[in-house]
Amino acid sequence: MTTKKKIGILVILALIVAELFLTWYYPFSMNSFNKSVTYQPDSITRNELSKHIKTNKRILLKQQYQYSQEAKKFYSFLEERSQKKEETLTMDYLSKIKSELKELDQQYEKIYEKESSKPHPDEQTLSSLKNLHEGLQQRQEDIMLMMSPSIKRKSLKTLYGNFYTSLNNLERFTFRWYKYVHEQSNKQTKN
Repeated sequence: MTTKKKIGILVILALIVAELFLTWYYPFSMNSFNKSVTYQPDSITRNELSKHIKTNKRILLKQQYQYSQEAKKFYSFLEERSQKKEETLTMDYLSKIKSELKELDQQYEKIYEKESSKPHPDEQTLSSLKNLHEGLQQRQEDIMLMMSPSIKRKSLKTLYGNFYTSLNNLERFTFRWYKYVHEQSNKQTKN
């Protein structure tokens, strides 16, 4: 038997093993996802969580949990921004993003104040909100640099790329925050 034939057989065997594993694993992973909202963050992909959020967005808004609107607005903001990567850099556009980031930062500062004033505040939530605040502050500083007339074209391109990478990191935080909002609103409904 030639080396090529041996490699071919090994590849086919590997594909069969992978297919068998996925057939066994997938129903269990989907089962645990569908059973409860309190799934572990690592047990679900971002795409599945995104689909779950979009499917349940109307239900989330109907449940009168005080942070649902803020979470929805922030998620929509990031979704909209991710579709505008190719937009021409203009001062008006940068000013618009900067003012939106500032507004979001102010909203989350209010949430932080409410959370920290509770008799037994959740430290993880406070830490997450603090990280979000710092991220939004940094993005505003990025924009100030981008608006500087003395910035070189190459530096601007790099900074612009970093800016959107950072927004993607904020988006990942939003998925976790939205999940927290969802869980809290469910707890409130049960109580």
